[in-house]
Amino acid sequence: MKERLITSEGLVKLNKRFKDLLKEKEHWVKEKQIAAEHGDRSENAEYHAAKENIRNIDKQLFKLEKIINTAVPMETKNRSNDKIVFGSIVDLSVNENEELTVKLVGTNELDLYPSERYMAISVLSPMGQALIGKELDDSFTLRGKEYIIEDIE
Repeated sequence: MKERLITSEGLVKLNKRFKDLLKEKEHWVKEKQIAAEHGDRSENAEYHAAKENIRNIDKQLFKLEKIINTAVPMETKNRSNDKIVFGSIVDLSVNENEELTVKLVGTNELDLYPSERYMAISVLSPMGQALIGKELDDSFTLRGKEYIIEDIE
């Protein structure tokens, strides 16, 4: 089975999502039971909706379980901020007039940080590959834009 790099923070978030989905499934199992008590299931919209929701949750749980079981968590705390590595949060200036903050993460945690102050990008993406190993004040060009590393956390 293929191992998947993930930040330790990302693994915690995936485990929380898994537990939340289990609670949601529990809710829909109860709803399905209540709907089933109303008689004929062939025309019971509530029953079919609950059944469909359970099926969708099961698919998500299966996928998450597979990711969690093959995840290789990388500790991102207590490390030097001299160079950009997996898990680094990087402040960039773009074409000298824009600012962008990114966090290098594994491909399975890209959607785990929607409300954070940074954009999660895969360490395997073109930008992620361009950033790895760079130091403060280094620059690189990607897709016609010039990026300068302003800060590394």
